[in-house]
Order: sequence, then structure tokens, then C-alpha cells
Amino acid sequence: MNSSDAVAFFVVHGAIQGVGYRSFVASIAEKYSLSGMARNVYDGSVEVLAIGSRKSIEAFLNRINIQTKHGIAVFNIELHYDKHWIEKRIYPFILGDFKGFTIEKTKLR
Repeated sequence: MNSSDAVAFFVVHGAIQGVGYRSFVASIAEKYSLSGMARNVYDGSVEVLAIGSRKSIEAFLNRINIQTKHGIAVFNIELHYDKHWIEKRIYPFILGDFKGFTIEKTKLR
């Protein structure tokens, strides 16, 4: 993570688990040269961390907010830019550790 990088955390709600959404998100992140991760959450949402230029993050957000595609239906995306809040949310990960974009195991709580 560079000091000039923006950091965004998305909580995505919809019909998005078990339909390849995290893989879809990872492929879009790679196209925009973003680092970070995507992981399912026990409540049915998907958490997405994106690190890179603000312009790339905004374009990424537009691409992952899809209404219907191959069984994927996004209903709502919560967006957070506060680094302190994000660091607490992604524990035990550290923002500086992300070198690429990964798909992580389900967050249980």
C-alpha cells in the first residue's frame, strides 16, 4: 500500500453468495490494479476491501454494483472510506499487507 493510495470498504447486500460474486469482484479488481480482498459474511453479505487510486476505486464500485448477471443480484452497497474504521473491520488483516486482490474465507462474526 502506497501513502497515496485510497482505501475503501464495501458491504454488499443481495443475492451474492454461492453465485461466483467474489470471483467476479476479484477479476474486476485486477482490471483496475486494486489490492484488497472479498469475503462472505455469515449474514449473507460480502465484504470488499479495495486499495488503489480513488478514480480506480470509483470505477470498480460502478462495475461491481450489478443488478442481474448470471444469478448475481446486488441490492445495496454500503461504502466506507474511514481508514480507522476499516482497520478495525478487517482485523486480523493489516492494510499494508495486501499486495494483490484475494478471496478470503467466510467471516463468521
